[in-house]
Amino acid sequence: MKIHVEFELKHWGVVMGGTEPSVVFEHQGDQDLVKVHDPRTIGVIGGIDERFVVDVTVPSPVQLSVRTGDGATDCEPISGKLTFESGDGPIRAHGLKGEIDVISGDGRVTLDDIDGDLARARATAT
Repeated sequence: MKIHVEFELKHWGVVMGGTEPSVVFEHQGDQDLVKVHDPRTIGVIGGIDERFVVDVTVPSPVQLSVRTGDGATDCEPISGKLTFESGDGPIRAHGLKGEIDVISGDGRVTLDDIDGDLARARATAT
């Protein structure tokens, strides 16, 4: 597995809170977990512009679960048992093969060139 994390924070005015993201790598049994959290910064008088990119490269086939609370998920061709879940953000995937489960609480789901069992694909707006 290869992981690349990028974070860029631009702010102006009065800003409160942390300025660095939290990135945690864990190995639990046969699972490798990557947890990434933004720094919980608040712009009181002014504003904040954050850019967060987490790029994970894994071998195929794989059992993969990707969850984001707020942000887009993009996936290139891969096979295995695949789960993508976003609370607020679009999910885009191309060339998935295997058992596929996709849920977006508030964001568009775009899948193409899919080969396998699409257990669930839904986008729900709150």
